[in-house]
Amino acid sequence: MRVLRGIVVGVILVFGLATVIGLLDRVSWIFELADVFRLQYLVVLAGAALAALILRRPRLAGAAAVLAAVNVAVLGISLIPTATAASGTPTGSLRVVVANLQVGNADFAAVRRLVARTHPDVFGVTELTPTMAR
Repeated sequence: MRVLRGIVVGVILVFGLATVIGLLDRVSWIFELADVFRLQYLVVLAGAALAALILRRPRLAGAAAVLAAVNVAVLGISLIPTATAASGTPTGSLRVVVANLQVGNADFAAVRRLVARTHPDVFGVTELTPTMAR
């Protein structure tokens, strides 16, 4: 029983630390890797909260549940049911283009050509620098 408690505490510490480190991704790119596995953190922490409840450790379960809730919030998972669209075939289309502009890129014309060629409804970018944004 003591070993099992230690395992649950260790899991909550490791995945809780990964959850918090993932929040620092805006500070440095080094922390971005911790931000990738949010859904996995959520599942493991929810399981750890359940295990802590079974082991009669309510404070530990509460800590795991709070950390799991942080991941729910970051993922943007709605806990409130939303109305669904009426049945039928969807009309229209949506063209989405995503481009990785690469931090060192200075070829502004290539991005303009891409937008002009594809005519997207939504244009998403990664690694957007202030220079490229202007």
